[in-house]
Amino acid sequence: MRTIIVFSSKLGTTEKCAHKVASLVGGEVKIVNLKHASKIDISDYDNVIIGSGFYAGSIPGSVTAFIENCQPALLQRNFGVFMCCLAEGEEAQAQLESAFPEDILQKAKAAVAFGGEANYEKMNFLFRFILKKATKRKESFSTLDESKIEEFAKAFRS
Repeated sequence: MRTIIVFSSKLGTTEKCAHKVASLVGGEVKIVNLKHASKIDISDYDNVIIGSGFYAGSIPGSVTAFIENCQPALLQRNFGVFMCCLAEGEEAQAQLESAFPEDILQKAKAAVAFGGEANYEKMNFLFRFILKKATKRKESFSTLDESKIEEFAKAFRS
């Protein structure tokens, strides 16, 4: 089984999760950062995994554009989506559902919010200031749920 993982990551958490999923899926896996790719042909892949961060209430435009451009082909193969966000539980699920088109979520083999990380050292002053005020946390923190990453990868294991 050939798998392609496409993602967009602002501060590195989604990229970290993409590599973790790749290591757990097994088989032939290609990882593509949407920041550095123009057109992606998914026709040679059995599985397509889309990863995204969630910033200011939405996913990056590069992820939205990829889904729009590949939607007919996506719906013809095994695919899944994961999202990194700081919310947990029902709030994270609600953010996932608001971020991706309904038909994508319904047809996905797996659609999971993994949690996220707030690494203040990687943020610019304004982003760090806003996040500290919103979360009321002064130190970097993580809400990543490794078990969710493992369960997601299991759905695509070759």
